[in-house]
Amino acid sequence: MDREDVALSEEDLTRDEPLQPQDPGEPAAAPADESGLAAAAERAAFLTEPGQELDEPPARGVAEIEAQLADRDRQLHRLAADFENFRRRAAAEKEELVSFAASRVLESFLGIVDNLERALAHARSGEPASIVQGVELIYKQIGEFMTRHGVAPMEPVGQPFDPNLHEAIASVATTEHPDHTVLAIAQKGYVLNGRVLRHAMVQVADNPSSQQQATTDDTSASKEESHG
Repeated sequence: MDREDVALSEEDLTRDEPLQPQDPGEPAAAPADESGLAAAAERAAFLTEPGQELDEPPARGVAEIEAQLADRDRQLHRLAADFENFRRRAAAEKEELVSFAASRVLESFLGIVDNLERALAHARSGEPASIVQGVELIYKQIGEFMTRHGVAPMEPVGQPFDPNLHEAIASVATTEHPDHTVLAIAQKGYVLNGRVLRHAMVQVADNPSSQQQATTDDTSASKEESHG
């Protein structure tokens, strides 16, 4: 081999293109896509990093999920049915409670009815003394009955008129009592455990002198405030 052939061989070894010449009839090879090569290289690097795993398919299949949804649906239907049964029972118990709430009260009232019947029997037999005693006994029993159940009568006579407790049916002109003082009771009022059960119908004092004195006192107080 001569020197020229050796030099040519070394030059061919250092060239990037292939040593074999391209056939003029063949199409030119397309250049490599650099972005695609870079993406492939990045993907390969990602897969080889420690601790990295590919996305796994879901553990449960569609059939299993549908079975769970069907079970939840059955549970909801059972809960709805249980709640409806509870609501009906509660309504029935409430109705029964309202119907028989006064049973104990009425039972204790039966003794008063018995004594009233006895008093009427004595009245028919013409025994006035027995009638009075029977009525007094009944009245006493009624008072005890109301006390047991938290009912108490109002005692408003001599007290200032209170529209929350009293109902004025008449006014009486007087100078012996302060204005708006309860003078008499036309019908008793009662409270049940501190709450008004029935307002008392009362007569109220109408004292013009008390009204005039009150007006004078207000005028004097106003003058003192203005001077002060």
